[in-house]
Amino acid sequence: MGSGGSPAVSSSSQSASSSGAGDTTATGGSSAEGGGGAAAGPGGGGQGGAPTEVDCSGDWTSPAEPVLELGAVLPQSVAVSRAELELHLVIRTEGAARAIAARSVRARRTDAFPPPVFAPDLDALCNAMHEPFLDVSEDGLRAYVTCTPLGGEERLCPPTGCEILLAERANPTQSFELSGVVGRAGFHPSVSADELAVVTNGLTASDGAMPRIAERDDRGEDFGPALELDVPSDGIARITGATLSADGLELYAYARKASTEPGLARATRGSPLEPFEPFVPIDGWAGAVLGVGAPDLTPDCRTLYVVRQAETGHGIDLLRR
Repeated sequence: MGSGGSPAVSSSSQSASSSGAGDTTATGGSSAEGGGGAAAGPGGGGQGGAPTEVDCSGDWTSPAEPVLELGAVLPQSVAVSRAELELHLVIRTEGAARAIAARSVRARRTDAFPPPVFAPDLDALCNAMHEPFLDVSEDGLRAYVTCTPLGGEERLCPPTGCEILLAERANPTQSFELSGVVGRAGFHPSVSADELAVVTNGLTASDGAMPRIAERDDRGEDFGPALELDVPSDGIARITGATLSADGLELYAYARKASTEPGLARATRGSPLEPFEPFVPIDGWAGAVLGVGAPDLTPDCRTLYVVRQAETGHGIDLLRR
């Protein structure tokens, strides 16, 4: 599916106004208790309870299908909701000092995604000195957002972790509103299908920072301490944008080995009680692009939306099983 034309960000692309240089959120809110940095053991389930029974078997199609062409607009993450009718993006326009939240909505899955428009409701959750990174629930009613300070590659969360903000809306036609802080972890949140676990980057974007996971028993609770996922580094210098499959057995991320090109990779395990095997590049992606931001896997485990950053033009692609 193609988007057609030469898309640009519609509406205003101005960053949200700062509410204070020392605040990461634009509206404040109390902090949840900090999460620890202890390494997760083999029992780190990553599913917040019993794994969902889905079919995550099969290979991914190659090449990937483009679903939204962005030209010179640089995408940094994608989150899919409402049965693949809505894309929630973090993008950076040419010359902009700050990435912004945006969305693209289509009426039917057979339609092309239109050019993204600025999402002021989500963008305003972070002040002008911070950039938003987000994931959205499958029904499209809850957004989980982290705000990271501007500063290029070396993004940094406090030692206690970045706040995970929860924003909610009553229906997809309304704007999201901040409900509060529901935990602390790294940046780039990716929430499980049941919303009982959140996987994030490490506390920094520097080499060696492993993804973290925080879990809870009920959606009305805050997430518990964020622990490092048990994933062998196996020469991987940097892992960012991790997302977990609904059965808890696959972990997808942007991975880069020292002195090699970045690429999309997958780590697998036999059960949620076991550690992951080393990351393995996804065919057709390792070295094929300048970079891959945070991907998003649909709850049925059959479609993977990925960020494309390439010299020939940026966009959102998908892989199918």
